[in-house]
Amino acid sequence: MLYAPTSLIMAKVLDALGAGADYSAEVTSDSVAVLTGPADRWGSLLIALEEHLTSVEGMETRLAPIGDLPPDPLMVATAALQARPLTALLAESRDDWLVAAIHGGRVMSHLQPIVDVVTGDVFAHEALLRVGLGDDSVVGASHALEVGRRMNLLHVLDQLGRASALDVACRLGLQGKLFVNFFPTVIYDAAHCLCGIRAEMAGTKLTPEQIVFEVVESEFVADRHHLANILDQFRAEGFGVALDDFGAGHGSLNLLAALRPDYIKLDMGLVREVAADRVRAGLVATMVKVARDAGVEVIAEGIEQAETAHLLTGLGIRLMQGYFFGRPSDALGKPVAPLERSPARP
Repeated sequence: MLYAPTSLIMAKVLDALGAGADYSAEVTSDSVAVLTGPADRWGSLLIALEEHLTSVEGMETRLAPIGDLPPDPLMVATAALQARPLTALLAESRDDWLVAAIHGGRVMSHLQPIVDVVTGDVFAHEALLRVGLGDDSVVGASHALEVGRRMNLLHVLDQLGRASALDVACRLGLQGKLFVNFFPTVIYDAAHCLCGIRAEMAGTKLTPEQIVFEVVESEFVADRHHLANILDQFRAEGFGVALDDFGAGHGSLNLLAALRPDYIKLDMGLVREVAADRVRAGLVATMVKVARDAGVEVIAEGIEQAETAHLLTGLGIRLMQGYFFGRPSDALGKPVAPLERSPARP
């Protein structure tokens, strides 16, 4: 069954079917058509529709399977409630590796150390999402989350990523803190989410005081009050909170003032250029001062060179993360040699 919001889009759908999609259509109303065709040509139908519709029309056009029997009005009405956007179905047909990985239990976490460069100790580990493809290859978090967002599976990856992070930390006997990414846009009720987290932690030796929830994509949260409420409830349970990619958006300082996190993690793009750019060095120095005045710890991530690490110590940052200290893996990171403090160069 296909739903088209306008007669113009329905006309385009009929043109697509007439162009050789191996499907016929019975238009039952101005906006609904029942499509008939071979099941093994479903992918070709989706592609034919994509070629005839704009991206906006593809998001508004919805489809749902109704089986082989002649549909009755109740069946059509039920299908209408279950119909999904053409764009989501296309993404799923092209990115079915993610669905297969989810069903196959291949969503995992690798740990990357966060180091105190003054003492050389490992202060914490961040759990980074990884998705196995069934062979020896692994997809990183960035691409997996991009596909998950396109397929409306971000909430699934959020939950599975958190569960895998807790599992690997427990299996490895983690004693320090564990930073766990989460997407506030998929949390509708903080109390319900916390119930799930408690269930996931049951049977582990991890305590709430060890867990720091790292807010990903906080700049996309339209309802700041809702986000603040989520973080307040997490803190009330003993969890820490951190803001990721701090300094990447225009509203970072406003977020810091409104949310008062325990940690901020400086944006990688800002950090990686700091050694070569006096302006960026000055911005980082200012952020460190603002954070210190607010009682917030600063973490610099994306450290790949010794020069960057030394410069940042001179700017007052002692917690760092990046390939220079250790790559993400399924093992705990080791302590490193302490860095000598370098003079700041703002």
